[in-house]
Amino acid sequence: MSYMKLSVIKIISVLSFLMICSVERDDLPVFIYIFWGLFQFINDIVSLSFSQHTILWEGIAIIPLIGTLYVFLSAGKYKDRYLMLLCFIALLSILFSLMVPNIFYKDSISKLRLSFIIPFLIFVISSIYTLILVFRNNKK
Repeated sequence: MSYMKLSVIKIISVLSFLMICSVERDDLPVFIYIFWGLFQFINDIVSLSFSQHTILWEGIAIIPLIGTLYVFLSAGKYKDRYLMLLCFIALLSILFSLMVPNIFYKDSISKLRLSFIIPFLIFVISSIYTLILVFRNNKK
């Protein structure tokens, strides 16, 4: 297994994760939500007045998401295989947590567009292929 091949597949996986669009009416990709959450979080911290102590807590949730993406990209050795599996499960659970509340509405199933389906399938397939390559390579 080539480390270069594994790196390319992981980059494809992360980019496809960032390009997954929401199921809601906004239909914005994940990376827009990440930038918005970080901007709002930093803006709330910088402009915090003494009378108003509200911080956008969704911004704090963005920081572990970025960390998970970084760990998924940086791990690649056989000894990191379970860490990569955990990162994949965490990223997949983030997508399902964004998608499942909207499934209960009747119109959201009909709103599944190619902007969600194609990047989601690319993310899942490339991540599973990455995990298969890492689990097969048992050289230490």
